[in-house]
Amino acid sequence: MSPEEFNKWRQGNDLPRLLEFFKEELPFFKEWLSDSGISDRDFCLAPHTGEWFIGKEELSFVEYVDDGTRKYVVCQDFESKFEFLSKHRTIVKERMTRFIPYLAWGMNKCSKENFILTDKANKSYSNTIGFGSWYSTGGQSQAKLLRAFGVLKLGQVKLRNGVLISPRNLDFADLDGLLIEGDFHGSYATEINFSSCRNISIVNGGLHHVNFRRCELEGFISKNSKLQDFIFDSCALNNFNCSQSSINGLSVVNSSFSSPLIDGTEIQRFTYKPNLKYKRYEVEVDICRRLRTVFQSIGRRHEAQHYYYLERCYERKFLWSPYLSSDNRNFFPNRRYAGRLRNLYDQWRNKRFSTKQTVMYAIATFLFHINIWLNPKYMVKTFQFKIKYLGSLASYLVWGYGLKVSRVIGFGILIMVLFAFLYYQIGPTNSKVIDSIYFSIVTFTTLGYGDIQPAGDSLRLFCAFEALLGAITMGLIIGAFSNRTNY
Repeated sequence: MSPEEFNKWRQGNDLPRLLEFFKEELPFFKEWLSDSGISDRDFCLAPHTGEWFIGKEELSFVEYVDDGTRKYVVCQDFESKFEFLSKHRTIVKERMTRFIPYLAWGMNKCSKENFILTDKANKSYSNTIGFGSWYSTGGQSQAKLLRAFGVLKLGQVKLRNGVLISPRNLDFADLDGLLIEGDFHGSYATEINFSSCRNISIVNGGLHHVNFRRCELEGFISKNSKLQDFIFDSCALNNFNCSQSSINGLSVVNSSFSSPLIDGTEIQRFTYKPNLKYKRYEVEVDICRRLRTVFQSIGRRHEAQHYYYLERCYERKFLWSPYLSSDNRNFFPNRRYAGRLRNLYDQWRNKRFSTKQTVMYAIATFLFHINIWLNPKYMVKTFQFKIKYLGSLASYLVWGYGLKVSRVIGFGILIMVLFAFLYYQIGPTNSKVIDSIYFSIVTFTTLGYGDIQPAGDSLRLFCAFEALLGAITMGLIIGAFSNRTNY
């Protein structure tokens, strides 16, 4: 089918089924439709079904005529969006419906972030509409939305050169196992929201301007291909595998990105902004280490420095609570609750745990911390991790792990100012500001002209200590410049 035929088919066959499922399963969904003035027809006619759900600001669903062709769009400001086009084409707005996207409306209605029941057996709630289960029968997989609804199956096929992907409505679809070949798949941007896109492969081909939002993307593969302006927003993008390819514009925002494998690939314009809500610092250490290696291999020095710096920062944060990592649990006693107190509070607020359970887990966490500090079996290991944390914190503050030369210089200036103030108060400079600053500088830099002499044993010790700090600071500056050349 052409994109137009495909979208029309979905509007009449598939999307009405999806709408009825939402009415039955999503909290207050019928009320949201009524309050927003959205009819069943409107819901099915939106260019991308996911646009009814994503965002926090008020949006508009607009029905308009563009040079005699009836079209529909969801946007924030219709007048601004089409002001330029109206100068060259005849655009007539016929109807506009303003609405708050369902997920934001539902959070406000239910007064909690996680309000969608995703697993009835375990009473699990979420703030989004996910899949949660996949079934395979006779070699065909099937993605189940909210573990119950089988979405439209579009995957496990090969798309050759010339098959247009955009502007199809690929939201709430099963694209698992899709194989894309060839370079030409449409000149428009492709939006994919709330879809299962596991094991998608782009082989010996190319694809540009693709925006994935709230999608499952386990096992994404690019081989001998060209990717341009790919955005993964709030997605599960684990086991990303890219080999012998070219990437010009890749953005991973608020998405899981564990175990990326990038080999022989040139990357331009890369952005990675992790979701640290659950503070998986040991995972982020591994991701940043892999990214640093990738950028080092292609000679991108600034990017390599950036991810080395982030790697060390996440490593420091991980050292503060090492017992949260499964790799270190042999060193510590078993925990009744495996998360942080902040996570426990969030789960109680979102009614995942009852008040009684929350109190029990909080007490168990408190007793766990007492045990690791008072029990000699665990105390030594806990102390070792804390010492490593303090060492990493000092390295971060003083010279940014060897990458922040300005911090070392600032540290040196601070030392000289503090000692100058000391000399001004009790030193041999007769309370003269210029002499105090001068004496501090020549002492810090170990020049020691000898025109001003420290009087008394205590003051000589202060001068020796400042000279020692000066020598260390000079060494750090040289080391920082040398370290930056390694990338």
